Amino acid sequence: MPTNGQALGFYLSLIASMTFAFSTCCLQVRKNERHHSLGTGVGRMMTSQTMEGVLHLTDIDRVLCISDLHVDHADNMQWLANHTGLVAEGVELCNSDLVIVAGDISHDLERIEQCFSYLQRRGPSILFVPGNHEAWLKSSEIETGNSIQKLQTIYELCDRMGVITDPVFVGNTKERPHGLCIVPLESWYDGTLSVKNLEDLCHDFGRWPWVDFIRCRWPGFPSMESPNKKIPRGLAQFFFEKNIDSLNKVKAILAKSDSTFSPGLMTVSHFLPNQQCLPDWKNVSSSRFDRDSWLDHGGAETSAKFAKVSGTRLLDDQIRSFELPNSARHIHLFGHSHRPKDFEKDNIRYVHNPLGKPREREIRMVSPEVDFQPVWHTFHGELPGETIIRYWEEKGGGVEALRRRMKSSRRKNRYGKKHLKLHRSESNPKG
Repeated sequence: MPTNGQALGFYLSLIASMTFAFSTCCLQVRKNERHHSLGTGVGRMMTSQTMEGVLHLTDIDRVLCISDLHVDHADNMQWLANHTGLVAEGVELCNSDLVIVAGDISHDLERIEQCFSYLQRRGPSILFVPGNHEAWLKSSEIETGNSIQKLQTIYELCDRMGVITDPVFVGNTKERPHGLCIVPLESWYDGTLSVKNLEDLCHDFGRWPWVDFIRCRWPGFPSMESPNKKIPRGLAQFFFEKNIDSLNKVKAILAKSDSTFSPGLMTVSHFLPNQQCLPDWKNVSSSRFDRDSWLDHGGAETSAKFAKVSGTRLLDDQIRSFELPNSARHIHLFGHSHRPKDFEKDNIRYVHNPLGKPREREIRMVSPEVDFQPVWHTFHGELPGETIIRYWEEKGGGVEALRRRMKSSRRKNRYGKKHLKLHRSESNPKG
């Protein structure tokens, strides 16, 4: 006979499993119900149709991208306010734009809503793919909530505000002849992008304080064993299967390609789809990581561990499952690493344009002049960008300049903290 404690544990486990199954079902239902929901928060009247069950926006001129807005940082929220106001800094958004945000706005629903409100001020359409930060739970939610429920809540917010989270087709009209199919792809990481000759740097991976391991809850997806301990087993596959319906709808559109109809393709994920997108992978035509010459910056262990939580090969399998005419362009947008990228590999252009964190811009790991990046125009087609592999090396002066900036930043932060502490003690002698 089981003890009372064992019986209670069994029933609690059963309830958790049933709750997760219900949440998973609801998330899939919400995904299927979101057909062309433009919501009430859209900043303009959109001219839309449908094609093969996919929303067709016929009045979009530009497609722009950004990721990793992290508006939990006050400087980032201010950046967003400055770049979306009536008198905007940098690239001026307008109501014929589509802005793609490739994940990591915030874990806080109010801040996500504020971010969407800022983005919509000048009237553009918004397409959003959640990142890992959106799956974080607050401390008050950890015991009773789970990350599937959290993502469902965010999708409901997107519905209310008219933010697109399903495939969309833009252009392909007489006035805008260069059409583009855009496919948002949900995902997670599974350790398949880890680098074999860096495993010795990951011996303590199970104790690495990666915040996802603390603030996400995925009942039904138990932790993997070493060497990928704490990564949820089967979660990347779960999202892979959820993408199939969206992929098939867009493939049905592309199957109609001919000499008069040959749209481009843009796939979007938060997570990385292959190892060549990793921050320190310098030769994108190589399948081997050159440890001796590429890990020259003093952060080798972090680079090795990040590879495990960077993404999944399953994404690249889905990205490369499309059959396109030779003339058609395929661009993949991603986020997560906070290290800008823009390169071509096997006929696909990979673009990562992160806002990142304030300190990353300060030390030039990310451009201090980062802005919304135009990547497509329905009048002209693809808008090419300058090739970027390691921004801090190519544009920021290399390792020595990076070390000087990091040292200066640490000194400035220490001074700022001392100044703040002194100010507080002077204004309140009792602390």
